[in-house]
Amino acid sequence: MSSERRFLGPRRVTTLGRSGLRIAVLLAITPAFLLSAGSPARSESEAPTEVEGEAQVATATATESDAAVASSVVRRAANAARRAVLEGDGEAAVRIEAAQSLVEALPPSAPDRLALELHVLRTRMLAAGGTAPEKALPARAGARIDASAPTLATEFARIADAAEKRKLPGPRAWALVYGAELALAGGASAQVDALVDQARLVPESAETWEAHLAAEALHARARLGDEREAIRSLSRARRILERWRSQLDAADYLSRARPIHERLAGLLLARGVGRDASDGAPDAEADAEQARLREVLELLEALKLAELSVYFGDACLADLATTTPERLPGTLLLYPVILEDRVELIVGQNGRLARRIAPIRPAELVASVRALRGALQDPTGPRHRAAAARLFEALIAPLDEARRAMNGAAPTLVVVPTGVLREIPFAALFDARVGRFLIEDVALATLPSLHILPPEPLDPRRTRLLAVGLTEAVEDFSPLPFAARELEAAAARFPGAHRLDAAFTRSVLAAELEAAPYDVVHVASHGRFDARASESFLLAQDGRIGMAELGEWIGRTRPRTGRPLELLVLSACETAIGDERAVLGLAGVAVQAGARSAIASLWKVHDEATMQLFGHFYRELGRPGVSRAEALRRAQRALLAEPRFRHPIYWSAFLLVNGWL
Repeated sequence: MSSERRFLGPRRVTTLGRSGLRIAVLLAITPAFLLSAGSPARSESEAPTEVEGEAQVATATATESDAAVASSVVRRAANAARRAVLEGDGEAAVRIEAAQSLVEALPPSAPDRLALELHVLRTRMLAAGGTAPEKALPARAGARIDASAPTLATEFARIADAAEKRKLPGPRAWALVYGAELALAGGASAQVDALVDQARLVPESAETWEAHLAAEALHARARLGDEREAIRSLSRARRILERWRSQLDAADYLSRARPIHERLAGLLLARGVGRDASDGAPDAEADAEQARLREVLELLEALKLAELSVYFGDACLADLATTTPERLPGTLLLYPVILEDRVELIVGQNGRLARRIAPIRPAELVASVRALRGALQDPTGPRHRAAAARLFEALIAPLDEARRAMNGAAPTLVVVPTGVLREIPFAALFDARVGRFLIEDVALATLPSLHILPPEPLDPRRTRLLAVGLTEAVEDFSPLPFAARELEAAAARFPGAHRLDAAFTRSVLAAELEAAPYDVVHVASHGRFDARASESFLLAQDGRIGMAELGEWIGRTRPRTGRPLELLVLSACETAIGDERAVLGLAGVAVQAGARSAIASLWKVHDEATMQLFGHFYRELGRPGVSRAEALRRAQRALLAEPRFRHPIYWSAFLLVNGWL
């Protein structure tokens, strides 16, 4: 006998009131699918769930435990109805009606009665497509659904009033919010304002903060024509979320924060149309614009840090600081912002920020990125150039004036990509006007966030290097015959240790990192960045090394040396194609490993081409005054100059992440 049957099975018979009798009858005729276990109906954010239950109740008692049983059954039915609507189940109308009947059977004084009424009413609203009666689900098996907007509005108001009388702040706040949402769908903006104002008067608490958050976001939608008011509402929503952030895990916080932060950033950017640092605006206006742009960066950076926390779990970000690349001579910052209706570019140079609207729609940007990523995997022809040229015109051409103004012997473009832009190497963007790849003109660095270890130049005179790798086949991975020459080229330029094949094991690597301080660690071995950080790894002779494990080994050296690892090179890894989260793992490898910078690849690279590229890289890195970004640029240009390696598949996969000096 199941635990559910033991709970709902025959019990001592007592005298039943009218409500208790009706509950027993309804439970006896309710289909099994309505007795589905789910979360208590508190808010729309709770996802309904369903497990098998029992449908028959012979008798019940008129005790408090019976009320709990009844509420539990109604809650299951309400959750089942909600899920049916969200999944487009053809029986949704029947389930809604059955749930409504069960709610009506509860005693008016039942503690959960109003919350359950509200839950079912919200489901009716969703079933109706918001407000329009003609969008209501077709009734089946005698179900009667009256989902007209006036009826819904009246019911939400009734529940709000009843909740106020019963001192139930949660149901009152949500009833007001749903009523405001209904009014917004009907274009009644004044009613939206009135209902949101009432919701704001409900004291903020653990029961109501989510409703307050929804109310402010809703009000911002209603006031899109009033820029200042929409910004105020979203700013209030942001503050509410921050107050309750400690109650949320990183993924929950990110899902709630993203729409708020991105919409607020979009509104703040729109306020600066026609006003940026290059327009010669009056000082006060120009300073206000700078403050606005830095506020936008702060909003977007909060999301990027949350993404890193979600991906790496409890990865420590405490040592990271906000960097300002645009303040460094010869550095140009490019911070793309993909919004719902446009793509914006925040550009930083000489200590100032500016904004540009990219000449591309978000959907076209996504399509072009996907096309380029796929075409870069085909070395047989130049089909990558069309997409590479489209993206160059959209993302790089608007920077022409700033690029011309770049000074310094080694100009560097520092890109902080977002979304799908993480999936492509900016080095492969193609200027069709002059027939040149971007890497031919500027060095490049990629930042997962502006919060990184402060960039500092590498001192070749004191640099020690640990070179490890595999030439032999291990597990199901193919041999890497050119890895030996790649490691020799690295070891020839900097003193240190060199461990190959049988000498490269998990224990050897851990012991080497523990025994001596290294500034550069170069790993020539198979590896993979996966959508789940826990599945990302490097391959040693005797097994896999997780990225978190590698980070722990490297991190142990910091207290002893007093400085971070300067550069981590992973030369034969690959990243899952078409997966932004996997690419986030690549971009965040330096963060997790505690390194100032890292070099890793977006796809599985050609063994011989990689050997040649890093031979050039280390020769250039050892020259005085040559930055990491410039050394990689020179190495990529060297391969580009060779006819057999001219295609970007051979040289563009490698990204320099974080510190570029």
